[in-house]
Amino acid sequence: SVSAVITSFNKREDVRKNLNGLRRQTVPFDRILVVDNCSTDGSIEMMRSQYPEVELIVMPHSRYGACETFNIGFENADTDYVAILDDDVVLGPDWVELMLEKAALEPPTTAFFSSRVDEPGTPDWYLEHPEVNRERYMATFRGCATLARRDVLKQCGYYDVDFFIYGNERDLSARVMNAGYRILQYPT
Repeated sequence: SVSAVITSFNKREDVRKNLNGLRRQTVPFDRILVVDNCSTDGSIEMMRSQYPEVELIVMPHSRYGACETFNIGFENADTDYVAILDDDVVLGPDWVELMLEKAALEPPTTAFFSSRVDEPGTPDWYLEHPEVNRERYMATFRGCATLARRDVLKQCGYYDVDFFIYGNERDLSARVMNAGYRILQYPT
């Protein structure tokens, strides 16, 4: 089973594109959790009215960091896997299917599956480079689109809230690897 965990703040149109991408998955998410940091741009109303499948957690004010709001989502996800997703990511329609297929082939020590991310403005020479597109074990993961074993997330203590928003992936990656697990860069 797999949950999507998204944290959001005032990105209504990005969240809409993200949620539409989640709806198009060939293997659907069992749960979609959005932790909204008290958005004032209509995001909350849009999700409530147009996405009844979303389990929306609205924070009481907007001073929470991304690490803290992600942790709330992680704690509420009770599935085997958690997709860690930024609010402005749009997944390909077979993302869940491919990630779960890969996870089934890996040993339990592979805890995170970090997908390829094509960010706007990234030069083609980089996107087409063989090393970017090679499957390999890494020392960190892309926090915007990664599938994680929920039990390992919990065992390793989720994100350290002192990071607020930046540096959290490297910190969690160190704790994951120190606990004996691996992180796979899975560009497919």
